[in-house]
Amino acid sequence: MVLCMNITTPLPIPGASGFAAPSREPPANLDAEMALLGAILASNNNFDKVADFLLPEHFADPAHQKIFAAAKRVIEGGGTADARTLRHVLSQEESLEELGGVQYLGELAANALTIIDRVRVNRPRRAARLAAPQVVRWAARWVAPWPAPRSPGRWS
Repeated sequence: MVLCMNITTPLPIPGASGFAAPSREPPANLDAEMALLGAILASNNNFDKVADFLLPEHFADPAHQKIFAAAKRVIEGGGTADARTLRHVLSQEESLEELGGVQYLGELAANALTIIDRVRVNRPRRAARLAAPQVVRWAARWVAPWPAPRSPGRWS
């Protein structure tokens, strides 16, 4: 069998219109960075889980690098890193406003708590959906072996 190919349209040329050049941006997941920072601000115990291997340079967003570095200094110094203490630390370094201000720090912590709450609230729903087929199978086993009594006057 011989395949014949007739090309009537030209192939796209890089740089020509209609051709999407590959992205030159390095890979990053800013949502994950925000979630991690928010989790650290919500509970500094989360910092202990990543302190051994995560460095500020691992964050793609320069603002997140500075926030993580400040949180690391505060926690390793024996303090509590939350929106209030980081506001104080970052305002002394005069980098608070370029990071998005106090509002951004508060949003990080609030978003983490919202995500945590969403996970917590959805757990019973998942459990109910997983249990429903088991309940149906259990109920089917316990169906009476005799026919159900008829109501007087129905289907007579």
